[in-house]
Amino acid sequence: MLTGCSPSQESLFSDEPLEAQSVVRASGNNEWVQACKTFKPRSTGGFGVAYDAVIAEVCAKAKPNSFKASAVVSPSVSARNVSRYMDSLRFHESYWGTRMNPSFTSPLRVVFSERDRKWWTQKQKQYLLNPDLGWFTSKSEGYHCRVMPDGYCPKHFEGALTKSGTPVEFRIIGSRLNWQNWQLTNGAHEAVHIYQDSHSQNFWSFWYIEGQATFFELAMSRLLNKSDSLRKMYLIDNPKQQDSLKFNARTPEGAAKYFSDCNNSGNACSSFKYGGGSIFHEKLVLDYGLKKYFDWQDWLNANMPQGNMGKFTPLETEALYKTFAKSFEVVFGITQEHFENKIMPQYFLNSYRALSN
Repeated sequence: MLTGCSPSQESLFSDEPLEAQSVVRASGNNEWVQACKTFKPRSTGGFGVAYDAVIAEVCAKAKPNSFKASAVVSPSVSARNVSRYMDSLRFHESYWGTRMNPSFTSPLRVVFSERDRKWWTQKQKQYLLNPDLGWFTSKSEGYHCRVMPDGYCPKHFEGALTKSGTPVEFRIIGSRLNWQNWQLTNGAHEAVHIYQDSHSQNFWSFWYIEGQATFFELAMSRLLNKSDSLRKMYLIDNPKQQDSLKFNARTPEGAAKYFSDCNNSGNACSSFKYGGGSIFHEKLVLDYGLKKYFDWQDWLNANMPQGNMGKFTPLETEALYKTFAKSFEVVFGITQEHFENKIMPQYFLNSYRALSN
């Protein structure tokens, strides 16, 4: 037996194809399920109303005990940490699975630590269709995705597939991980991206993709962490520390200009697209309700042009943005321009100031 490796982990190291290897078993004491049992909505106004609506929806529909999630796990990774990671994955993906494209194949997870360069390379060569063998460095991977002893994050590679076509996600769980609140809620964030991928959703506006994932993550953080502390981290602290294009607006007009600049700035406001972007989704849920929000999602999934935006012709790109704009008129009865330039600047300023005080 491998030292530090539970029997359920060890069973994953066979010579069978990854798809045939064992499913990591549920812990039987999923902390997300336990949090749902004691949850009581506590907000009568403001952003908390949107968060509470999300929590009630997810807790009612998540079925983690019946959700199968496969992983191949390095023996260097703590069995306890693997169990906590997989419990979160099952909980959140079992909810989003009710909204995913049914033809989408759930990713296989390959879980490793900073000690596993040789193991990781071997697994890629053995099973992946197009191995990407460049190891990670702390400088190039960004703060949250460092391959370090305290690291915890997913790593995606373009076209990372097994030889039979199953998508693969590589998950870093460092050997000395000390769970922070944002790491505990990462599963909520990443499950939204799996949903988005299943419908080929894309960066239709600067606030859409990461903002949606962060909005649902922040709502679920209220459930598990019993606080909204991550809201300030994502909305104010991270952008201040990490973005070269910083939010300094003091008026609605200044906020609207910043939104426009961010939309056209590439990576200069990457962190803002997470926390700042979440406020756009939050406002839609507050103003129209969660049901109408998901009606919007259904409309987008049925009508948005599919394909790689980077390969679109100018005419195709124009059609895509027109279709996204049309979704606001069809579902919400407002224009995208009115929402982004009239409604959101003041609401965002109010949210920002409330967290700054």
